[in-house]
Amino acid sequence: FIQTKRSGATGVGMTLETLLGISANSNKAPDFKGIEIKAKREGKGNSNRSTLFSKVPNWRLSPVGNAWNLLSKYGYHRDGKLRLNQEINAKSPNSLGWGLELDENKDWLKGTHTDTRTATIKHLTTWEMSVLRSDLKAKHQETFWVSANCRGKGAEEEFHYIRIEHTRQPNVRNLNALIQTGVISVDFLMSQKGPNSVRDHGYLFKIHQRDFSALFPPSETYVL
Repeated sequence: FIQTKRSGATGVGMTLETLLGISANSNKAPDFKGIEIKAKREGKGNSNRSTLFSKVPNWRLSPVGNAWNLLSKYGYHRDGKLRLNQEINAKSPNSLGWGLELDENKDWLKGTHTDTRTATIKHLTTWEMSVLRSDLKAKHQETFWVSANCRGKGAEEEFHYIRIEHTRQPNVRNLNALIQTGVISVDFLMSQKGPNSVRDHGYLFKIHQRDFSALFPPSETYVL
């Protein structure tokens, strides 16, 4: 087991990157010698989702305009600040009324909000599917998905990296269908930073590891 405090990093992914000598970055390019490295905590039944990539909406094409408008109008108060932390998908609206909708004519993915009182659906955020497909292809030409057993909490948390699933060349043409069927969903991770500013931790496109075969050709697994 490797302790976060000993490695000088926090989290299962940052600890692994530190051990591999990878500098923290938000680059679209793969992390390590052309290989993208993704680490996650091992879940019971491998049930936790894996992040494919993070992509900010195209605010110019988004009716809501910007991240602060999104948070201030649709966020909720918790611990003295506005937050908007949620998973959304294209199958059905979540408990906050949020969902996804594919616009095939414009080749857009829309983030929508349904008013439960009036059943009115508003289009608020926009991603261009061509950009999402391009990012997916560039990010995951070759990827190591690393799973770790964990114990402890906070700075005392320790990780034992136990397994790698090695994928190559995603089937980009499947992206639309996987979003439409809810196999790929999006997490909003936003909180208020100041009076009119946002601490934005990303718009994360995620998939269950059990569904990798719908996106990637047959993978290889290495036990560490």
